[in-house]
Amino acid sequence: MPHFIKSSIVHNGARTAVVKIIGILDGKDLERTNVINLAELGTKIKGVRIDTLKFAVEEKLTLLLWWEGKDPEQFICPLAGRGLFDFEAFGGEHSRNDGKGSGNIQLSTTGCEGKKHFALWLDMMKVED
Repeated sequence: MPHFIKSSIVHNGARTAVVKIIGILDGKDLERTNVINLAELGTKIKGVRIDTLKFAVEEKLTLLLWWEGKDPEQFICPLAGRGLFDFEAFGGEHSRNDGKGSGNIQLSTTGCEGKKHFALWLDMMKVED
């Protein structure tokens, strides 16, 4: 069975968006894959600011969250276990779409042995032109 990754827009307001991402991995790590495409959140959006990130990741699996781009600075954070990051407390985690990337969000994994499951929710503020 191939990987199953699904991104669902739970809320898409004028200034905010919430996206839920669920996945079932088939025993192999996931290469960097787009999970949030800015174009799906609106036509005038040039980026997003992640305010809150909630996650549940099966044991021994680590999710790696990235801004789309080639530069290692595009790395956002690793996610393992269960938890919540409140980025809003220090101004949010801003997309790096300054010519080095698109502002889309990507996901990869490490440590996948056997079938593994995960879910994460991103609460974001839209940054418009």
